[in-house]
Amino acid sequence: MTMTSFLGAPALSEFRLQALNGRLEELGLQLQSAHWFYLAQWGAGEVDEARLASLLETNAPLRDEVDQLLIAPRLGTVSPWSSKATDIARVCGLDSLLRLEQGRRL
Repeated sequence: MTMTSFLGAPALSEFRLQALNGRLEELGLQLQSAHWFYLAQWGAGEVDEARLASLLETNAPLRDEVDQLLIAPRLGTVSPWSSKATDIARVCGLDSLLRLEQGRRL
């Protein structure tokens, strides 16, 4: 079994980021950015990262960074987004994809 990860588009508009930072100021915190990230679990067979990256409209790998917070569904659960996205990816020829999940990186 193989896992791959990608960094996606911004998860918050500039307006929403400013509004959130306004509330976080009370705690002495500030959020620089928020992006979607994707985790892909592959089974036996071809791992076609390029095709998946094309479907997700990204090719940036998710990198370990200092002070990043990853928010994703609880372990052992499958989100509705994951169910539908995995189905769509399989229809697009990614037969060895077992699961695709989305989260936010803050």
